[in-house]
Amino acid sequence: MFGYVVPYKSELKVWEYEYYKAVYCGICLQTKKIGNLPRVFLNYDFVFLYLVLKEHFKIKDELGKTRCVVHPIKERFFLKPNEILEYVSNQMVLLSFFKLYDNILDEKNVFSYVPYSVLKLYINKITKTHRTTFEKIKELFKKQISLEKNDCENIDELAHNFGNILAEIFAYNDQELLKQIGYYTGVWVYIIDAIDDYIDDVKKEI
Repeated sequence: MFGYVVPYKSELKVWEYEYYKAVYCGICLQTKKIGNLPRVFLNYDFVFLYLVLKEHFKIKDELGKTRCVVHPIKERFFLKPNEILEYVSNQMVLLSFFKLYDNILDEKNVFSYVPYSVLKLYINKITKTHRTTFEKIKELFKKQISLEKNDCENIDELAHNFGNILAEIFAYNDQELLKQIGYYTGVWVYIIDAIDDYIDDVKKEI
């Protein structure tokens, strides 16, 4: 996802936006239990994932108030821990880990080596549960990297595989409906990202 699934603020009521930010803070605080570095990769994409899973499983949220290093003066609402929040936090770390791996292979980005190496230390810790899902995502990411490395020109094949990655991430407890939501979200994100890259490439040539 990474930056494409964001709130349309102008259409949200004040309490809706406050709740949205509370979920974001909740994921951040949950991720702190894994380690401080993974919190750097937090973004609003994973709030979307939580909201989808929450509605599907009819989770009753519980909010609290806290201060943190980023917001030391004014207390902010945060979502208290629950099973779904923990899952979302873990998936955020996993997806960030694979994204850094992709940056290293695809873009030869040396700045990705350090955070990648650190995140790697957390992987065994957070994959003790949902290990099968992790292995599926790992294989799909390898396939994605292989397709892109071999200059696959079939965008449908590339988007389909990325859709399968998000399908596995969304499919908490192997729920078929969630898998479909994740799949079509992934296909859309990949195609939109490809269009953005194409526009940037055209501008560079101009």
